[in-house]
Amino acid sequence: MSITYEYSSIFTAAFLVAMTLMTTFAMLKPRLLLFPYLIMLLMFTGTQYGARDVDLTVYSRGIGVLSFPLVNIFLYVLFAAVFIRRRISRKNNHPPAMLDTTLLLMVTIIFVYYLYGLAADISLSNMVSQYGLINIINLYALYLMMRWWISDDRQLDLFIKVFIYVTSLMALYGVLRWGLFGGDPANYYLNFGGQATRLTYFDSGQGVLFSVLFVILYNRARLSLDRGFKRWFYYFMMGLCLANIMLSFRRSLWFGLGLVFLWIFATSNVGRKFVILGVALMALAFGSVIYKERFDTSYQSRWATGITSDITTKSGNIDLKEGRFSELYAAVGVANQHALLGLGPWGINSPRVTPLKEHDFVHSSIIQVYIKTGLVGVAIYVGMLISYVVWWLRVRRRKWKNHYYRLLGDAFFCGFLVELPDILFGTPLTIFRHSQIIAIIFSIPYVCLKLDSILQKGDTPTVESMRREASEPRISLPASIASPHRSRRLVKS
Repeated sequence: MSITYEYSSIFTAAFLVAMTLMTTFAMLKPRLLLFPYLIMLLMFTGTQYGARDVDLTVYSRGIGVLSFPLVNIFLYVLFAAVFIRRRISRKNNHPPAMLDTTLLLMVTIIFVYYLYGLAADISLSNMVSQYGLINIINLYALYLMMRWWISDDRQLDLFIKVFIYVTSLMALYGVLRWGLFGGDPANYYLNFGGQATRLTYFDSGQGVLFSVLFVILYNRARLSLDRGFKRWFYYFMMGLCLANIMLSFRRSLWFGLGLVFLWIFATSNVGRKFVILGVALMALAFGSVIYKERFDTSYQSRWATGITSDITTKSGNIDLKEGRFSELYAAVGVANQHALLGLGPWGINSPRVTPLKEHDFVHSSIIQVYIKTGLVGVAIYVGMLISYVVWWLRVRRRKWKNHYYRLLGDAFFCGFLVELPDILFGTPLTIFRHSQIIAIIFSIPYVCLKLDSILQKGDTPTVESMRREASEPRISLPASIASPHRSRRLVKS
C-alpha cells in the first residue's frame, strides 16, 4: 500500500515529529536506540535478490515517498544525537587509527561531489542512490558511533552478548529453514538458474557474521575451563556456523572461510595447528559432498554450470571480454575517459557505465569506486583497506594486558577476511546492511585496543575491571565468559 498525495503531507509531518522526539530521546539515552538498531542489523538480511516475488526489505522502506530509506534517516538522526551527546560530555579522545583518516577523506570526496551535483542539477534521489557511494557515508557513521559508544568493558560485553545470542538464533533458524522449509526463498540458483539447490542464506553478509561467531566460540571453547554442557554447546554452534556458510553455496564465503582457517592456523601454537587442520579437512570433505549440488562436475557441462563457468571461456581460459569480467572490462573502458576524478558517486552516471542495468554498478567495489571517483577515490579506498590490515597486524603483536581483547579483535578481523572476496568481486557498497557489517568489523578491533590501552595506563574503564587480574600470563575475560560469582584463572595458550 502506498501513501497517496492527499495524505503525504500528514505522513511527512508525523515523520518529522517522530524524528524530533527520537533525536531528543537518543541524546538522553543513545544506547536504548543504538541497540535495537544493531539487533535489526543482525536479524534481517540485506537483500531479496534472487526471490521470485521481490518485496521491500526493512532497509528499503520509505523509498518512493522519500529520497532516503527510513533506516538511513534513522541512522543519521542517531549519529547526530550521539555526536551532540559526546560533544556535551567532552569525553577524552584516543589517538585515531590510519583507518579514520582514509575514511574521512573518502567521505569528504563524496560530499564535495554532492555539492557539485547540486550545482549541476542532479536529482537528490540519484545522488543518494544505494547504487552510488552513499553507503560509504553510512559505514563511516556507524563506525564512529560504535567507537564512541563502547567506552568501557561492560558495554563491549553487552554488545558481544547480543551479537552471540542473535547470530546463534540466526544460525539455528537458517539450518532449520534449510531442512524443513526449502531454505532461503531468495534463491537465484533455483528461481532463475534452474538448479535444484537449497540455500541457508543467499545474503553473503550473513556468512560474514557467522564466521565472526565461529571464531569467538572457538576462542571461548579453547579458553574456558568448563568441560560440560557449555563447551559442547560452543562446538555445536560452531558446527551450525560452518553448515550455514557451506550451504549458502556462495563462492566468496567459501574462499573467505579458507582465509579464516589459514589465519587461525598461522596464529596458533603447534598443538592447535593439528586441530585446525582436522577441522579444515572435515569442512573440505563436507564441501566436496555438497559441491555437485550447485556446480556440475561432468566434463560435458562444466563450462555451463561449473564453479568457474562465469569467468572462463569454453576452452577454460580467462577472457576479460567474456563472462563475468566483461562487465568490469566494459565499465573500466567507459570510466577511463574520466580516469582522474571519475563520473560521480551517484546511481546513474553520464555516460552510462552499465547501460543494460537500471543503475550503474559492477561486481567489484574497487572498480565501483574507480568508476565513481576515479584514481583519486580508488587510491584512498584501497589505502583504507590496506591500512586496516596493516594496523591490526601491527597492534596485535604488541604486549596486551588483557589477552581476551586481542582474541576478540582477531574474531572481527576474521570477519574482514571473509568479506574480502566480496569486496574484490562483489557488491558490498550497494547494499546498506553490508556497509553496516563492515563498519562493525572495522570498529570492534579498535575498541578492543582502546580498552586494553586504558588498562595498561592503570585507568580502568569500570569498577568490574579493577576486580579482574589481567596480567600477561593469565587471561581476564568479560562477564559473559567468567561468572561474576566465582573467579577463574585461565592459562594463556
